[in-house]
Amino acid sequence: MRKFCHKLLKQIKHFHACLKDSAIPMTHHAAEELLRNLAIVRKLGSQSIDGKRWREVLHSCIETLYRQRKSILDFLADAIYAAPNKQTTPSVI
Repeated sequence: MRKFCHKLLKQIKHFHACLKDSAIPMTHHAAEELLRNLAIVRKLGSQSIDGKRWREVLHSCIETLYRQRKSILDFLADAIYAAPNKQTTPSVI
């Protein structure tokens, strides 16, 4: 019990941050939901190294565009068009 209380006191500033700033969630539900979906896709998806890497990059782009409120479909269309036409691929940054 002493060890638990000591650890809790060391982390108390993180608890206060959630109370002071409503933008900081008290739970990890959003992050856990993202990881859950990735785990399911990983189990059902490609088993090759290239397939896994492709999925990582694609999911990262989709999530970034979603958070930036940009069109995922437009980005993918631009990326697909750019490759064979020797144009610069679009960036999510």
